Amino acid sequence: MLEISAVTFAYPGQAPALDNVSVSIVPGEFIGLAGRNGSGKTTLTRLMAGLAKPAAGQVLLDGKPTQECGPKVMARSIGYVFQNPDRQIFRDT
Repeated sequence: MLEISAVTFAYPGQAPALDNVSVSIVPGEFIGLAGRNGSGKTTLTRLMAGLAKPAAGQVLLDGKPTQECGPKVMARSIGYVFQNPDRQIFRDT
C-alpha cells in the first residue's frame, strides 16, 4: 500500500505546491490525476515515486518511508509515466 499522510511540499522560495494532502492506494489499484496546470499533479507523483521528499507529513510504501526504500524497491512497486514520453526511457544526450 502507498500511503500519503498530511503531506506538504513547497519549492524553494514559493508557496506550498501541496498542503496537507492525504491519500491511500492499495496494491493493484490504478489511479489517474487530473487538474489544472500548476495544481500539484506532478509534484504529488514525484512524492509518490520517491523522487522528492515532503516538507511535512510522510509517504509510506508498505509502512516504510519511501526515502528508506531505495530506487530498486520503488521501481518494483510503483510505475511512473512521465508527462513527456520522449523523456521516459531515452534522451538525445
